[in-house]
Amino acid sequence: KPTASARTAVPRGFSYTLPGSEAAYGSMTCAGITGLALCMAALATNDGGKSTVDNRLEDALRNGFAWLSQHRTVRWNAGAVPHRSEFYFYWLYSLERACELSRIGLIDGWDWYHDGAQVLLALQDDNGCFGEATLEEQCLAVLFLKKAQLPAITGAR
Repeated sequence: KPTASARTAVPRGFSYTLPGSEAAYGSMTCAGITGLALCMAALATNDGGKSTVDNRLEDALRNGFAWLSQHRTVRWNAGAVPHRSEFYFYWLYSLERACELSRIGLIDGWDWYHDGAQVLLALQDDNGCFGEATLEEQCLAVLFLKKAQLPAITGAR
């Protein structure tokens, strides 16, 4: 049986619908990764023991990051539709959350934060707004730029 480090990632993303019925998108892949990271944090044991579920979660997380590596872009919501503009700011914020909660600074050498920050700062107007973005989208841009450093804390304190 291969160890976790010896297992190969198979690029698999998440979509808005059931698997196989729609192409994967960056924003939903990051939402899936975030959910997996939170589940792994909740299932973490103090004795370091791992279950089959833990291995499956790690594999799914690794596969999601492999998908992100294949579709690396911060100029549009990554996925099968090039230059997809829908959910752009949500995509960047979900990328930030997925990486931070998974403690991933680089994705196969890709500095996702640097590239995303460069694009957002280039979009920013003199008044601090990000073009024609809605208030909600502006908030997501600021949340990406602030790049939270604290992991989610689960369990008893």
